[in-house]
Amino acid sequence: MAKPIYEHDCLDCTFLGRFRRHDLYYCDQGHFPTVIARFGNKPWEYHSGLSLVRLNPILAETLRRARKKGLPDHPPPQPPTSPGQVGSRVDHRQRGSGKWQIWARGSLG
Repeated sequence: MAKPIYEHDCLDCTFLGRFRRHDLYYCDQGHFPTVIARFGNKPWEYHSGLSLVRLNPILAETLRRARKKGLPDHPPPQPPTSPGQVGSRVDHRQRGSGKWQIWARGSLG
């Protein structure tokens, strides 16, 4: 496999090879994956983003290579929240209605 030509400072990225004068990378970003195509050494000389794959053939090739290696292109599923658990809708409604009830009774200033 070819080696990268351009500097890339992320140690978590997986180099996927070169394509049309670009270094191609996959990065997990802490479970929020993306694809990157570097075309220079300057910090802004790159394309990235899974949302741009349909518009950018170089990013499309990067995603194709990442998938071929079995790398995930979406965040892992989150466990469902149960009623009353922090972060669930029920919890927010219960807290909100409780604050309203306290305020309505005049307990809050």
